[in-house]
Amino acid sequence: MEDLNAEVLVKSEKISQKWKVWVIWAVIALLIIVIMVFHICWYKDYKEGQEYGLDYYSHLEDVEDVDDSYVVDKNDSYADQCKDAFNYLNYFKFHFFNHYYAEGVDRDVRELAHETALKVEEERKELFYEYMKGGGYVRFSSTRIDNWFKYTNFSEYLSGCYVEWGAGEGSILVLIYLLSLFWACCFIASIVFTILVKREAKKELIVNKDSVLCKVNPKKSKQLSFDDISNVEYGKKSLKIIGTGIKFKIRHIINAESIKSIILDKKKEFPYKIEDTRISAADELKNYKELLDNNIISKEEFDAKKKQILGL
Repeated sequence: MEDLNAEVLVKSEKISQKWKVWVIWAVIALLIIVIMVFHICWYKDYKEGQEYGLDYYSHLEDVEDVDDSYVVDKNDSYADQCKDAFNYLNYFKFHFFNHYYAEGVDRDVRELAHETALKVEEERKELFYEYMKGGGYVRFSSTRIDNWFKYTNFSEYLSGCYVEWGAGEGSILVLIYLLSLFWACCFIASIVFTILVKREAKKELIVNKDSVLCKVNPKKSKQLSFDDISNVEYGKKSLKIIGTGIKFKIRHIINAESIKSIILDKKKEFPYKIEDTRISAADELKNYKELLDNNIISKEEFDAKKKQILGL
């Protein structure tokens, strides 16, 4: 418990670390801005390619092998148009399974339909890939060309872009991925650093005339007498006090060396307690009583010693 009436000799003078916290969080903010700029620019290009690809499907209405349910209708919502285009390219998944993988369908018919569906899907993706490549949109390979219609808004794109490791301009996606990963690591490290800085800022060391107060925070402290302190270690702008039941280290202080000097000087005035080996009056009387009981001394000698010890 802190003695409010104690005479304070010196207090720790802290070096503010707030500027370091501000710098770190400024770097984090800058990184997220850079990442978001990359995302926005990349999504803009993605959206242009998506719209360019939808124009391709406006000419498929009269194609015989196109299921009406997969024809892109310009009157539908933009999301529905992208969904129809996506389903059209994934012919095997959305045609074969929906039409031929039903109970009772002959196995030979199903196997033939399986092969046909895979072939049709491959042909459709190859044709669409050539079309997109002709417009300069080569982000995805022919096997993943349907990804042009996978995301219909920025939030979907942002959440799914990190799995797009396509050909062509895919190196930009790798850069975005690595930047985001680096930002995430920095963000976690910044949180830990901020907590440690705030915790350290609450520490305080107060040297009073007859004791040392080690404050971990406003609610937690330990008061030591000088003879309780066994060692004081001085480092670069830090001080470590080792005492009875405590190891207290405080960092970022200007006057660490002077505090150490004052504590050591005060310890000289308060040396370690030497165990009192003197025998108390009661113990001494007890010893003489044992001598009397063992007939080593007489009753007169015991009474004389008793008077002497008690000062009678």
